[in-house]
Amino acid sequence: MEKEPVKIADHLSTGIAEIDDAHQKLMSSLASLHKKCIHSVADELIHDELSAFRSLAMNHFQVEERFMEQLHYQKAAEHTEEHLNFPKEFAEFSQALFRETDAHRKASLVQEFLQEWMHRHTLTHDIPFGQFLRTQKRETSSGPLWLVDKIFIHHLEQIFGEFSTDPWSLIWPWRQPHTMVGPRARIIISRVRLLSGLFALLTPIWVLVDFLFFPAVLAWPLAMGRVMATLGFATIAVGFKSSESMQRAYGMSAMLFFVPMLFFLYTSWLFLESPPPLGGFASDLATGYAFLPFVMSAGISVFPLTALEGALLSLPGLLAELLTGHFNQVFQAQTGGYGILWLMSLIAGVAVLAAMSQLHFWSTIVIKASRDSLTRACNRAAGYELLERYFVMAKRHRTPLAILFFDIDNFKGINDQFGHEAGDEALRSFAAALHRLTRKEDVVIRWGGEEFLIVLPLLQDGNALELMHRICGPFALGTRPDSRPLTASVGMAELFADRPGTLSALIALADARMYRAKKSGKNRICFADGEDGMTPTGSFG
Repeated sequence: MEKEPVKIADHLSTGIAEIDDAHQKLMSSLASLHKKCIHSVADELIHDELSAFRSLAMNHFQVEERFMEQLHYQKAAEHTEEHLNFPKEFAEFSQALFRETDAHRKASLVQEFLQEWMHRHTLTHDIPFGQFLRTQKRETSSGPLWLVDKIFIHHLEQIFGEFSTDPWSLIWPWRQPHTMVGPRARIIISRVRLLSGLFALLTPIWVLVDFLFFPAVLAWPLAMGRVMATLGFATIAVGFKSSESMQRAYGMSAMLFFVPMLFFLYTSWLFLESPPPLGGFASDLATGYAFLPFVMSAGISVFPLTALEGALLSLPGLLAELLTGHFNQVFQAQTGGYGILWLMSLIAGVAVLAAMSQLHFWSTIVIKASRDSLTRACNRAAGYELLERYFVMAKRHRTPLAILFFDIDNFKGINDQFGHEAGDEALRSFAAALHRLTRKEDVVIRWGGEEFLIVLPLLQDGNALELMHRICGPFALGTRPDSRPLTASVGMAELFADRPGTLSALIALADARMYRAKKSGKNRICFADGEDGMTPTGSFG
């Protein structure tokens, strides 16, 4: 039967939400069962928890089967067979659990069953139905644009190679990662100042050539225009300092292209009022003025820019060439008319591709330099730079900012008992859990060893506490090699609630609260001073 896209689109959002909700309930039930086994509760309570889990599992299967049918999933029969086998598998698991007398061995059995369940039934793993749902979601949420997206990204990878970041970050500037903002702004501003200084030196030298080959009635106005352009370039070169602000970088780039464009429009008007003598070097020199927009377009390749930024910078030159070609018959005759525009567009396109290639190169370097190779979190140096930027913005605009300082409990014991490879895997699991729990704009930083920071900008009132409660759950932060949940001692500090004077004071406050949580029994969060400023011990399972 052929799929009906409209019907699929109608069911997808609610279907995935229902399946995720059913899955979360199952995970919570298994985590509760695990905790009861560790604490050696009575078999009757474990039996009740097993019954609850069985009911939740059957409901999960029913939800899955319903949406497989609605989405016309071709492999639904295989899943139905797996669902039918569940009662037998669950009975074997229950019997093995009740035969076991050791509490930790019971907990290990539950942990093994939980991991097997996650591997076979969660949408976040690479299982056939999960792949199918994600594919259908992309197809129906974007329609034909999804295919365009897939083809376009494929061609981007063919041109630029593999991406360490979002491929669309080469097209749209707002898709650039946080760690690229400061370095890219510095690069653009330094190159704008370099080119401006170079043009400020070269532009007035050409005055001598104008007086040698043009009549005085034309040479003097050209000299005045060159003086004004030189002043404009010199102002850009020495009047602005280096900055990590993309707004500053955009402004200076626009000024760099604005000055020669004005000079080009001015010279085209001069040649319209006082045409140069035809023939000889004077005519060739006038033609050189007509090709000034080509130099502007080629200059785009010097900067690390996205496709949109490059297109916007090339547009004024194209418009200027179009205007002068329309109104100035002399320029039109010298440059070959409107046909020259296609050549300029081609040069601009090549320059934009070169700018994108340069951006891709810089992005790869910056991302690799700013990431911790083990956990893929920001390293301390890059993370501190981002934290400084967020702190300054929060102070300037009076917007919320909070940080959470994590220290994994008893991490040394993992290395000592299970080896450093197991310790590395625990760190990776912990960092992955922090990334799952945070928003896109939040920053996860590996501060050192088993210490991590989460930077939470632009939080609304109470959202930091909401995140705090979200991470307080069994296995929320990952699993230790002995199947027990990873836990952490956490300190939280907020810019306007705690009013630290400096960024160092904000970090120190979160650090001090983390140590207070650790000294008060570990496995808890300290979010304020006083006895009421901590969650109970055992917050993470």
